[in-house]
Amino acid sequence: MFKKTGLKIKWSFIAFLTLFIVFECSLSVYSINQIMYRNMLNYSQKAIALNMENCTALIELASKATDLVASDPQIIEKVRQRQYFLNSLKLQSLSIIGVTLYDTSGNYYHSDGMAGVLPLSKMAEEARIASFFADETEDAFFSVRTTSINAIYTNNQLYDARQGIITYIRKVYDSERKVIGYLFLDISPKYLYSNFFSYTDDLGEAVSFIVFDSDNYLQTVANEPYAGYLKYLATGQPVRTKDLRYIVATQSFMDFDAELVTLIPLKPFYRKQALLTFPIILISLVFIVLSCIIGNRESKKVVDSLTALNTKMKEAYKEFEKS
Repeated sequence: MFKKTGLKIKWSFIAFLTLFIVFECSLSVYSINQIMYRNMLNYSQKAIALNMENCTALIELASKATDLVASDPQIIEKVRQRQYFLNSLKLQSLSIIGVTLYDTSGNYYHSDGMAGVLPLSKMAEEARIASFFADETEDAFFSVRTTSINAIYTNNQLYDARQGIITYIRKVYDSERKVIGYLFLDISPKYLYSNFFSYTDDLGEAVSFIVFDSDNYLQTVANEPYAGYLKYLATGQPVRTKDLRYIVATQSFMDFDAELVTLIPLKPFYRKQALLTFPIILISLVFIVLSCIIGNRESKKVVDSLTALNTKMKEAYKEFEKS
């Protein structure tokens, strides 16, 4: 008689507890994932910022050494007479792969290990360099040369023709502050990528780009296959790629008109996510099973109580009829 009532009580109890457990489980998983994601993103951005600081310090050290040399109005004559060797400037940092000194007459002098050095007139064909030459208010300029330089460092292990060259250009003045030459300091992007922007720790295998626009970036063997992700640059904020494989994070690259773009892999995040989510789901399933057991037991108690009460009422009714 009370079996249907007992079943309703049992399934109502189980359904309520199950929904409550699923809700709490989902909320816990969501909260943990959000915390993990924020922590991973914060860690990643701090790691990138720290490496950027180290990279900046290295480049600034090299540029200051160049400024010191270029501040000597006799430097061109000293190099011409071999009283100063450009190799000494090159040895200031492992990131420097070549130094070239041009005078305004078209002559040039370079450090060892360089061949096929381009004349100054060829350099001036690049719009940004030409603009710097014409700007009387600027003493120094960072440029990225990605064309017409393949022959210069063909035997240098730090040079990759696909990457281009980061060049620090410093004007050389005479005692009357008339431009008499230009000092070019070439810095290897390959060195910067491998020493500052190559990650193998908790970030997984992150991929970096030094980007000047969507079609102009310093390539490497490592980052070339991932160039398609540069379309996410327009967002400006860290964003997940559509395929959910990476977070694209950007920040300004020194004083260049450029950005450092880092693809932070999400695979390590998903792995940690699974490790933390699985126990929560397992515990939730255990609670659901327990709710079924408890629901079955408690509904049986209710049915037994109602049955016993019904039996007593029938007996009392029979006694009442007899009297």
